[in-house]
Amino acid sequence: MDLPKDVGLSYNLQAVALKSKIGKIKVETKILDDSFQKELEDINGIGKYTAEDIVSIYKKKEELLKNIKGKKSLPLRNDIEKKLREHYE
Repeated sequence: MDLPKDVGLSYNLQAVALKSKIGKIKVETKILDDSFQKELEDINGIGKYTAEDIVSIYKKKEELLKNIKGKKSLPLRNDIEKKLREHYE
């Protein structure tokens, strides 16, 4: 499905570039990826809306992991922070 980039980003989807070839011409296709949000939703105790909140704070998984590994306090409820730390540490 084609979706304008700004609409996809408003739903916390991240643009991912796929590179391929058509004949001798190299092309780059951008798709929207919501795998980080789905991964968060798979953690026991984190639902759709909490995952959306986390993704709105940390756009990429790497940002969240950097704060967890740096032992920084996360701007989330204590129980959610504990679940994230248990899952990613």
